[in-house]
Amino acid sequence: MGKEFDNVNRPKHYQIKIGDHDFEMYEVIRSFVCKYPIELAYPISNAIKYLGRANEKNGLEDLRKARKCIDMLIDDWIKYMEEDESKW
Repeated sequence: MGKEFDNVNRPKHYQIKIGDHDFEMYEVIRSFVCKYPIELAYPISNAIKYLGRANEKNGLEDLRKARKCIDMLIDDWIKYMEEDESKW
């Protein structure tokens, strides 16, 4: 029997199916964010969250939120690199 959805512990809009595998959004986010400096984690994680749930929750609004997070990421990335290019 499959796992049941509930809005607190397992919201449907945070579940992703890739091929035969089911993932929760936090698993996907963690796999991406761990590859980047902590200073960039917030906009990366939020962009992924909004992109992942857009089709199941808020549609275009979530895509706009993701775009805002990506713009924040670009700004943060530039600041981060200006501080010390050897960080990469």
